[in-house]
Amino acid sequence: MEKDLEFWLSFHAIPGFKANHFVLLKSGFDNLGKAWRASKDDLAKLGIPKSIINHIVSKRSKQNPEEQLEKLERYGANAITSDNLFFQENLQKLFPVSPIIYYKGELSLLEKESISLIGGHQTTDYSRQVAQNIMKDLIAYGYIFIGGLAKGMDSLCHNTAHIQKGVTVGVLSSGIDIIYPTENLDLSREITDTGVLITDKPLGTRPSRNGYLSSGNLITRISVASIFIDGKTDGIESSIISNAIKEKIPVFGIPGNIFSETSRGPNLFIVQGDATPILHFSEVAEYLGKS
Repeated sequence: MEKDLEFWLSFHAIPGFKANHFVLLKSGFDNLGKAWRASKDDLAKLGIPKSIINHIVSKRSKQNPEEQLEKLERYGANAITSDNLFFQENLQKLFPVSPIIYYKGELSLLEKESISLIGGHQTTDYSRQVAQNIMKDLIAYGYIFIGGLAKGMDSLCHNTAHIQKGVTVGVLSSGIDIIYPTENLDLSREITDTGVLITDKPLGTRPSRNGYLSSGNLITRISVASIFIDGKTDGIESSIISNAIKEKIPVFGIPGNIFSETSRGPNLFIVQGDATPILHFSEVAEYLGKS
């Protein structure tokens, strides 16, 4: 078990607590245990916002940090922090956005190259056919698929990977103890049996639109490339792709019907020159090989 993990988890569960707050605490205290027991004045001297301090004081009066470890164990999950060597070697690009990753399954899969397929909850015959073909080739080329457990494109890709005997990384938009949608509970078990399920959300976090957006950004940060299958120009999928472009992650787009609303997202990024159009996954593999 990691040093001070119970305190990492307890601080992370504080509303509004962010990665930079961990940095501040570690700059002022030898360990997070001392930080958890620190006075309001000592916390304020480090630059911790008053609202966060009030949450800390309220939380520690009601909760024993050991309870966080017990909850984690109860759900058969683990957590890794930015102090961990594996995190620093393989997940450093997640910091300062995600100082803690909760997981179930084989964490070492995050050392391997993964690719994300971004698409909407409402799929079409076209997007499903394209995604299934890409998934077959993606696995054949030795890449791992990383995606969320949302309805539609995410579920389709995870299921296709399992049919093709591939392993996947599933990223939750909720806490590791909450599987949403509930109909994907069996799928989540399949993922943890052979792959890994991860989240950067504290235990007990309910799914939300913002949570889905942040988990999408986590997905693209881990990916060596993202393929935009379908999505509206003003949809959450386009926001995820925009963030990937800002992070300088290679983005590829699937050209679609110009009259289809769900193809307008990829088409727009292609026209703008932000996404490279592809017809076959081999073009992605070739690009990554050259890179």
